[in-house]
Amino acid sequence: MMAKLHASTDHNSNLNHRQQDNDFRSIGHYTYVNPAFCALYGTNAEDLLGRHYSDDVHEDDRAMVDEFFSKLLAPPHTVSFIHRENTVLGVRRLEWTGKGIMNAQGELVEFVGIARDVTDRLDLIDKLAEQAYHDELTGLANRRFLTQQAHLELERAQRYQRPLSLFILDIDHFKIVNDHYGHPSGDIVLKQLSLLMKDALREHDLIVRIGGEEFAVLLP
Repeated sequence: MMAKLHASTDHNSNLNHRQQDNDFRSIGHYTYVNPAFCALYGTNAEDLLGRHYSDDVHEDDRAMVDEFFSKLLAPPHTVSFIHRENTVLGVRRLEWTGKGIMNAQGELVEFVGIARDVTDRLDLIDKLAEQAYHDELTGLANRRFLTQQAHLELERAQRYQRPLSLFILDIDHFKIVNDHYGHPSGDIVLKQLSLLMKDALREHDLIVRIGGEEFAVLLP
């Protein structure tokens, strides 16, 4: 397989793959890259030309990418996926959409697609999701996440007839700490208690900061 890549200045890129057989691992080398695509990877054309498309795919995503490309052999010969790519600028997440071009014999002869760098957008989504379900000060899960998980764990406990425990605890006289030593000192106490509970409990136990000095521990 030969590959020909193009990219526009807004970090969109086109990719054409040409295949001589069905072995996606032995084919798929870049034959052309334009300056914008090089900028996306933080490198130059000389470094990219001749490389296999899978060379820069994150090792944990290679099997997934190969599977998506293999789907080009079956109707409707289209793919759409997001994967991680190793670049000089670090690990980036690219969104690929494309279509395989078939010849009269029904063989895949070309892949035409568009790649878009969606790293910043997905990182923001991940960050917002983290903030929605976790306490900013301690890094523990928050009340919203506890409510969600408690329903799931209760259903699981009932289904499999397993015990489920929920502990509610708080810090005695915590207001005195804040009043005498200030809120920054109170924050330190909360964070240290969170670390102590993490060390003492199992990895799959859920530790939650409900609010203030109140905590909950869900033990499946």
